[in-house]
Amino acid sequence: MFKVRLTGATGLSLRRIACSLPCAVLLTASPALGETKVWDGGAGTNSWHDATNWSPDGVPTTADDVVIDAPGPLTVTVNNSATALTLTCSNGISILSGSLSLADASTCHDFQQSGGSLAGAGTLAVTGSFAWSKGSMDGPGATVVMPGASVSLAGTTSPRFLGRELELRADGTTTMDSSSNPIYFSGGTLRIASGATLTASGGNWFKNNGGTNAIIIEGTLTKIGAGDTELSAGTLTLSGAVDVQAGVVLLASGAQTGSLAIASGATCRNISGSYVLNAGSSLSGTGSLSVNGGAITVASGVAFPGTFDVLSGTLTVNAASSA
Repeated sequence: MFKVRLTGATGLSLRRIACSLPCAVLLTASPALGETKVWDGGAGTNSWHDATNWSPDGVPTTADDVVIDAPGPLTVTVNNSATALTLTCSNGISILSGSLSLADASTCHDFQQSGGSLAGAGTLAVTGSFAWSKGSMDGPGATVVMPGASVSLAGTTSPRFLGRELELRADGTTTMDSSSNPIYFSGGTLRIASGATLTASGGNWFKNNGGTNAIIIEGTLTKIGAGDTELSAGTLTLSGAVDVQAGVVLLASGAQTGSLAIASGATCRNISGSYVLNAGSSLSGTGSLSVNGGAITVASGVAFPGTFDVLSGTLTVNAASSA
């Protein structure tokens, strides 16, 4: 009786198990092993999908670590299905259509998305510039715009869909103007980290498109210009600051321990759900805090020199305890 195991370079293991001849032969396939795919531009194009742009030749798979570190300016384009285990990109990636799915932690200097989807469980850290005008961000991973990076959320007429966490850590100011298309949350989270500022000018919308969604403001959201900025996509957690300098900010469910400032002539309005200003919150300005369809609770000790306005719904001021 004997047993022989042979493993060849093909990744197939040959296992013979027999008590007597003739023997039985069992072939089993080992899991595919990944490799490091390095961009060499051998195809003379900028396409991710050209096999000879990689060394060794072959389009990267979900098992591969991808490295793009070309001298001079380079933006690699994605317009079909693209996958990688990890991505380390010192240049740029542009998703035009199709999808880019990253399974593990990745980095990219310049990231652009004007269509298609960014997906996968991996967190993508963007260190140079981030521009998202169209398409979807999906999956259990996160997109993190790092301090020092520039951010553009200027949109087109097409909506954008957020199904993962988008975290703005950039320590400058990000502006969304009235031409920016809505961002629909489908199981997504927007986090404005401490030190980051998102300025909304004109009408901007963060809307609920299903799933469990959240808006977390640890830094600052500033509203300027006429029109409404709607933050109804999900539960709002405000530990930083919202500064309503003009126009209207629309809220849904949420709670704050941070500051809400409403300038003269400006309005912050709850349109659904329950919004709670907890003890220790700051509420300032001479504008209007109003309820139209939801409920606002203002904890005891939180003073407001402006105007309370109830169109419909419930307003509770100087509550003995907060939810």
